[in-house]
Amino acid sequence: MPGFDITSILDFQPPRLICPACRALLRSIEFNHKVRPTSYWCPVCEVKFVADPKDSEDPWELGYYEAFRAQGWAVDHKGLFTHATALAEVVRRSRGARWPTMRTFFEVIARAKYFVHFTSWDISHIWIGALKMASVRVPVYGFASYVDPNTRAELMEYPREAPT
Repeated sequence: MPGFDITSILDFQPPRLICPACRALLRSIEFNHKVRPTSYWCPVCEVKFVADPKDSEDPWELGYYEAFRAQGWAVDHKGLFTHATALAEVVRRSRGARWPTMRTFFEVIARAKYFVHFTSWDISHIWIGALKMASVRVPVYGFASYVDPNTRAELMEYPREAPT
């Protein structure tokens, strides 16, 4: 493959954390390097994460990754290459078979392993249904910048249909 250098994989640094406040995908979080860190903050939304003084153990003792992991806000990349390869295969098949965009969307959403992040100008009831189904298995975070009144009612009046 022209232009591909296998050593570039060594530079790949996927996100390891999800900010509980803004849901940003992060490689790391910020802390004061001059003192032993007791608090950290998200570099995107600047929310500060502080240890609960009621805890007998320091949650940061093992490091922020383990503290976030204990709360379910860490991304485990076991099998990441296999997962990325499977998603690439879906895209390749969709191009060869000229699948409609929605078919590709459904195939990819059905294979989501860690989370689904999305942005959209508008969102249809079909998309909402697919995302609600995916949210039963993995966290789904996103936003739509324009939502018509009927769709807004679907999202606001039935929030318990799927996990948040």
